[in-house]
Amino acid sequence: MIIMVRTYVTLLVIGGSLIFASCGPSKKMRAATARIDSLSTANADLLKLKGSLEDSVKAGQDALKTANEALQNSKTEFETAKTELSKTKTLLTEEQQKMDALRNRLSDELKDFLGDGGEVKFENGTITIEMLSGLLYPSGSAVVNAKGKKALDALAGVLNDYPDLVVNIVGGTDDKPFRRGNNDNWGLSTQRANSVVRILTKKYNIAPTRLVASGKGEFDPVADNSTAGGRAQNRRTEIVINPDIDKVWSAIQ
Repeated sequence: MIIMVRTYVTLLVIGGSLIFASCGPSKKMRAATARIDSLSTANADLLKLKGSLEDSVKAGQDALKTANEALQNSKTEFETAKTELSKTKTLLTEEQQKMDALRNRLSDELKDFLGDGGEVKFENGTITIEMLSGLLYPSGSAVVNAKGKKALDALAGVLNDYPDLVVNIVGGTDDKPFRRGNNDNWGLSTQRANSVVRILTKKYNIAPTRLVASGKGEFDPVADNSTAGGRAQNRRTEIVINPDIDKVWSAIQ
């Protein structure tokens, strides 16, 4: 009987051992499988993140390339603008020097007439030769007198040495009523400017395309018309010489 009990216990121990032995690997396998699944998911997430980061890096590289190209273009445009600005400054300086030389020469050539109502002014890059009517014309007339012709002779000698400059001849009067036939102050100022233009073109062969004649009558006074001295200053013909702006603009464009 004792032997049978011992045998039964032994069988139970052996059976239990077999059961435990069979249960152990199953749990480990399930744990390993779960771990593998978790790692697979994590790996997939990492691959997804890697792809996203690679896309971001490529986008950043493309943006950097575009920015570098834009920067290079800006540098090129800046250097071009810098060169053009330097060129323009040089041309403006040359034009300024030319106008300074012209002003000095006109002052010298017309010095014999300055005391008789002639003045050379230089303002804002423009030269204005102001000749009072007493120097050029008899009272109420648009016919240039002998002394006026001498002044125009001196003027023409200088203008012919500067063939690229445009010259405006502008007549002006005082506000005293003037009427001779159908003529008035405005008409008289225009006729006087035309007389100067005709002498410069016909006698001295200055190109008509360089000359512009106009009259302002009493509507552009430079002095007070209430005094005799002021009215004398307003009775004038102005020769306005402008710098060669077309040359500068051509260089800029």
